Amino acid sequence: MAFVRLKPARHLGWLCEVRLATQFMFVCLAPEVVEDFDVRQIGRCVGAIMVDPIFREVAELSSNRFEILAGISEFCGNLTALPPCVWDPRTRIEPPVKLPKQPLLLLIVVVVIVVVVAAVVVVVAAVVVVVVVVVVVAVAVAVVVVVVVVVVVVVVLNFRRMTQKKRRERRESVFEHEDEEEGLTRTGRLFGGVIDDVKRKLPWFVSDFKDSLHIQCVASTIFLFLATLTPNVTFGGLLGQGTDQYMGTMECILAAAICGVVFALFAGQPLNILGSTGPMLVLETIIYEFCRDNKWDFLPFRVWIGLWTTLILLLVAAFDLSALVAFITRFTEECFACLIAIIFIYEAFDKAISINSKYPTYFGSYHHTPSCPVPELLPLDNSSSSSSSSGDYSNTTTATSLLANLSGVFNNTISSMNITTAPTASNESSNASLSDLSPKEAVSICKDYVPDVFFLSFIEFLFTFVIAFTMVKARNSIFFPNVVRRMMSDFGVLIAIVIVVAVDIALDIKTPKLEVPEKFSVWLELASIFRDWFISPFSDKNPWYLALAAVLPALLATILIFMDQQITAVIVNRKEHKLKKGSGYHLDILVLAVLISCMSFLGLPWYVAATVSALAHIMSLKVESDCAAPGEKPEFLGVREQRVTALFVGILSGLSILLTGVLK
Repeated sequence: MAFVRLKPARHLGWLCEVRLATQFMFVCLAPEVVEDFDVRQIGRCVGAIMVDPIFREVAELSSNRFEILAGISEFCGNLTALPPCVWDPRTRIEPPVKLPKQPLLLLIVVVVIVVVVAAVVVVVAAVVVVVVVVVVVAVAVAVVVVVVVVVVVVVVLNFRRMTQKKRRERRESVFEHEDEEEGLTRTGRLFGGVIDDVKRKLPWFVSDFKDSLHIQCVASTIFLFLATLTPNVTFGGLLGQGTDQYMGTMECILAAAICGVVFALFAGQPLNILGSTGPMLVLETIIYEFCRDNKWDFLPFRVWIGLWTTLILLLVAAFDLSALVAFITRFTEECFACLIAIIFIYEAFDKAISINSKYPTYFGSYHHTPSCPVPELLPLDNSSSSSSSSGDYSNTTTATSLLANLSGVFNNTISSMNITTAPTASNESSNASLSDLSPKEAVSICKDYVPDVFFLSFIEFLFTFVIAFTMVKARNSIFFPNVVRRMMSDFGVLIAIVIVVAVDIALDIKTPKLEVPEKFSVWLELASIFRDWFISPFSDKNPWYLALAAVLPALLATILIFMDQQITAVIVNRKEHKLKKGSGYHLDILVLAVLISCMSFLGLPWYVAATVSALAHIMSLKVESDCAAPGEKPEFLGVREQRVTALFVGILSGLSILLTGVLK
């Protein structure tokens, strides 16, 4: 291939259909018959490029091949292409009646014309007029030329600025229209945004239940229940440690049930899943420590904070302040989602590795030197002691033993043990060594030691991820029929959990299990009493001004709740998810405000939208086109928008207390 520019334009005779001078030529040499390759298409592309006046100017002024390639790249970057699947190639598009103006090109052309005309005028004046007159005229013409050039430049720049302003206004009008559709504009009416959200979501309320009649929703419910139960239990354990069991696992499970059911029924975006978040855990811990240091009642003070937070959130919903979400950029969304994902990945590995602290690893031979997590010695039974059923023993050796290495290496000898034996010659020396004991006797000493726990737990952790990931990717596999591949993808996480749990049961090794409470009760560790489920905001230990001072931590809580809730909602409502039923930013805040007040009076933790759980909910409800052939990439059609999956996740969270045997 070669791109040729003729210095003087020439007539090419019979090569051209019209008698016009040719300046540019494109030469392409190819065989006559080439399979899957049409040389004429290359010619069509080059012809389309040469039609562009900007590229022709680039081709005329370029001095090397790189400038030509840059011009082609610029043309391709600004090209509007129509794929053949959406446009019939036989249908030709009529050229536009009025071409878009090129302000920058117009400026260059005008300046060049003015300069050329001025130069011609100066030359003619210099020939005709005498030298003095020529100088005067030349100066005058130069001044005129400068003035004309300045005027032309100002006019062109103003025209360009006006064009850009119109484009910006048109783009802003499009964005404003999109914001109106998403409910991100202020209505100027009290609770106007909430009313618009209700009007937008109410026609879809019945279909939110009809659309759930699909097997995919069953898989999504089971997967989401298992995916949210463990964080709730873990969050409850951490919250119990931070608040001395004023709020713990039981409160978190009950809060997940209440918030999940209410939010699924009345929220504007039921695809959001309310859950526990790290910022709320830190806030609850700080408030409790502040009350403990000042010897105030924590739960009554927390009720006032919840009431102030509810009031502020109601003001946010009343004055449509959720419209500020429109200023959250994609960069902010990605940073927030990436931060949450990194935290969850770190927590997963941290929990798996922390098993080694309770069940330490010993790299020696278990049959000779066992290890145990808690060094606790039991008395060894001597066979000779059973031969004496009565009588007083003259020799009683009492000693203690320490296991020097807590990491699990128990190769130190036991200097003496608490052994009572009859006066025989064989018991003159009561010293023993763990290496001299059989595995059964060694494990009887280290009664809590379970071999291979850490390695098996870590292997199960990795295999759960590998199996689930493989099952989810099976949708695009070349194996199995389409129905089987879809079922494998929908139930991938559940299949992985069932397989790994079955292997764990078959191996019969005491790996750590999920700790789930067995009864509904709220035990206060410090006071050693059961507290009431309803919390009164009044307490004898709390001064009266705490009801007013609670507005300060309430402002901080409002900021955390608003950011967590709305950023997650923006991520869920992205255009690439192709949601059809609209959003409900203002209605979500209103429902959340009511839930926070209820949770405050019940002494339960405040739940907001959890980013990871919400995205997992979206991914589990994706709808894709049926693949005609194995291996064909399916087309993403949207998300199955409904309320039933989130509703049943909340119900199952409340019933999980009755399934402790299965969950463990």
